[in-house]
Amino acid sequence: MADRPNYHCTKLTFVQLPQFPARLYNITVEKMVFEQAEQLINRAGARFYMARDTLAKGSSSYYPEVISACIDSIELATKAVALCLGGEYPEAHDFGTKKYEELLGRLRDAWPFEHYPPRRDLARLLNYNSFWATFYARSKYGFEVLRVGAGELFEKPETQMALNHAEECNRIARAVLERRRKTLREKPETK
Repeated sequence: MADRPNYHCTKLTFVQLPQFPARLYNITVEKMVFEQAEQLINRAGARFYMARDTLAKGSSSYYPEVISACIDSIELATKAVALCLGGEYPEAHDFGTKKYEELLGRLRDAWPFEHYPPRRDLARLLNYNSFWATFYARSKYGFEVLRVGAGELFEKPETQMALNHAEECNRIARAVLERRRKTLREKPETK
């Protein structure tokens, strides 16, 4: 298989692509995954700051917007951590019980938990993601069956709780990203 040429078709012209050494390919893929995780964490932070600034306006009519932004922030932070730790993430908003357990198992086996993140932090991150995912549609549309809009459904205590959870998820995700950045820098090149 390794001796077989790698071809790419462009407008009915086949071009032979260069063969890259496996170590170069692995480093490139790791870097791409890291950059993708970093983008997710940056987006998670932007959604968190938007939620915090919106809540500071003080009007209860903004509560659903704050909760929705916090849910987005928690989801993006969780998916970034999954990428940083070598996992994959589903495109759905909730990891679901089976995906949740599979991810925990893979991460438990692949990551030196004695360093960072502590198991408690990872469990809290995934728990917050699962918990707030149940409010995803309600924070946008309310309780449609009862004709109760999102603006009537949420009050300040749950809005503040969502903000606190999003802040914690962002803290955990940033710490994992920094740990991963350090690991990539320290990784010896194989020849």
